[in-house]
Amino acid sequence: MDEVDEVDETPPRGASWRRGAGAVALLALLVVGFALMHALRESRPDPIAPSAPVEVVERTLRLAGLDAAAEAQPGTATVDVDASRLGSVADAEIAYQTAFAALASTWPRTDAYVVRLARDGFVLAEVKADGASVREAVVADDATALVALLEPRLRAVACEQTANDTPAFDASYARYLDAKNRAAGLLGQEGPEGEHAERLIETVEAMRRDAPGVRAPRRGETAFDLHVTRIEAALAAAGDRLAGAQEVRRWLDSLGTDPTREEVALVRQAAAVAEALVGGPPLGSLLADTAEIAQQAAFTRIGPSAYAEAVRAAARDPRAPSSALEIASFERVPELDASPVSPQVTLATRVLERHGTAAVPSALAWDDPDAGPSVVAPDVWPAYRRADGALYWRAGDGGPVALTDHSVRGWAFAADIAALVDAADVERVLAVYPVE
Repeated sequence: MDEVDEVDETPPRGASWRRGAGAVALLALLVVGFALMHALRESRPDPIAPSAPVEVVERTLRLAGLDAAAEAQPGTATVDVDASRLGSVADAEIAYQTAFAALASTWPRTDAYVVRLARDGFVLAEVKADGASVREAVVADDATALVALLEPRLRAVACEQTANDTPAFDASYARYLDAKNRAAGLLGQEGPEGEHAERLIETVEAMRRDAPGVRAPRRGETAFDLHVTRIEAALAAAGDRLAGAQEVRRWLDSLGTDPTREEVALVRQAAAVAEALVGGPPLGSLLADTAEIAQQAAFTRIGPSAYAEAVRAAARDPRAPSSALEIASFERVPELDASPVSPQVTLATRVLERHGTAAVPSALAWDDPDAGPSVVAPDVWPAYRRADGALYWRAGDGGPVALTDHSVRGWAFAADIAALVDAADVERVLAVYPVE
């Protein structure tokens, strides 16, 4: 038998080193990749970190029940305030006083402040004032001094965007601001908390009580005609102090003789704003207490808690745990279940009474952005409580959606609103329902 030559299985010189080096390189790449992924994840601002100045202003306005978008340019700080809730002279005063106080407290060295009152991208008024003088008025809690400083201009123009790219006037962003205010101890389930909020509530009640009333339309006079007359009277009373008269008159003329319901509502708000800016004595002062609340929003730290987890969930932060997003992980509260025979009135029963069908069980329909027209009609809406105290009513056992509270709870403005959310992600809003 022939001998078989032995095969030399010793690797060529250097091969073992190359294999080792390759393994080390691969490990290094994995480590670097992991580090980069971690860095990218952590580079996203933590929602529970102290608020930047822009967010401080927006949180302060939200505590009043107003949506806003703030920004700062060299020498000027600006905030756009949603005017959709302004129905009276007192409301307009509340909006601009709160805005100036928040700006002055948050940007204490800016040369000038600008407040714009806008609705649905339509600017009703723009008010500017000297920064140092505004700060003096705020410290002195002197609304009369503030009024004397204002350089108001009525506007009647559509703006392409708000003051900055912040998703202001947006329900999901407002939800985040509310969650952060709640985590900081500034907002309870029923509204803002603390001595400053209590004083503001009392002042607002007095301002609205003392505000001049609006007469009813005379025979043959429409509501539109009435509000146009109010605007003209304000312009006449203000003289040169209130700029923008011709711009407003051109806008009113463009509406014709048969404006839409939405246009009439906008003209009504324009009238309230014009009357509030004519330079008369203010109905009260909200400046000092608002500035104090802004300071609390800026400097109150948020520690680890269920409230902090709710902030991360509302901010769509990847660090938000499933326990803050998935109803299946929430606590069951059987005594709050909603059904046609449940004795207590809950948010769910109010929604079904106002927006559901008359059938038993009542059906609730919505247009799902992914699935299209959808409907649920469970016999029972089981109640759940998240760790931060938020309540949810699921559409049946294991249902795909749930109802929860998305109300506005400000010291000046409030509105009862329910939201239909995804049961697997309660921060995904599918529909909203007013329940006032």
